[in-house]
This record gives sequence, C-alpha cells and structure tokens, in this order.
Amino acid sequence: MNILVVDDDRDFAESLANVLELGGHRITQIFTGEAAIARLTHDDIDLAFVDIVLPKLGGIDALRVIHNLRPGMKIVLMTGHNADRYAQEARMFGAVDILQKPFDPMQLLDRIESLVQEPSQQ
Repeated sequence: MNILVVDDDRDFAESLANVLELGGHRITQIFTGEAAIARLTHDDIDLAFVDIVLPKLGGIDALRVIHNLRPGMKIVLMTGHNADRYAQEARMFGAVDILQKPFDPMQLLDRIESLVQEPSQQ
C-alpha cells in the first residue's frame, strides 16, 4: 500500500514511516500541507496520515482540499491536542480516524488492515 505521512515533526514522521515500512508499505514523507496536496495531484496514494497542526496550511484545511481532490481516499488525522475538538469537522471532510499522539505505531499496522477493508466515504 502507498501511504503518505504528513507531519512537520520530522523525527515523528521518520519513526512512523519506519514502522509502516516494516509492515511492507511504501511510504512518502511530507512535512507541510501544501507539499502533501502537490504530491497528491500526481501520486497514487492509498492512505494518508496527516498531522492536524502544520505550519501555514493546517491539517484540517489540507483535509478539505484533499477530500475535494481525492474524495475516496482514506485519511487519518493525528494530533497531540484534544482530538474531540476536531472530530466533527474531520469526519465531515472524510477523515476515517483521528489518532491522539502519542500512539503505539505497532498497533497502527493492525488498524491499517481494517481501514483497507472499510468502504470509502465519499
């Protein structure tokens, strides 16, 4: 599976990418919302993990644009802040989950398999 990891915390993005690669996935790391949108206009990505707090174009705003570009794509938001604050808006724009940081990346591999099997929200 092709997975996009979008987080301005490069160490976190690298750690998450390493775990996802152990699960046999192909990972692209991006560090801004703008770069994520640019990448999604030409790359075949199956799933994206997007941090909510990003410089300039934040995760929720990036989610809106991504949802318009790729309405069936599965997006998981990540945050170190109160996830409940973002839940309603995130679901409205197609997020399939919001992960509260820190989370156990190894448990994420099981969650990815269930996400793949869930029908897309459009």
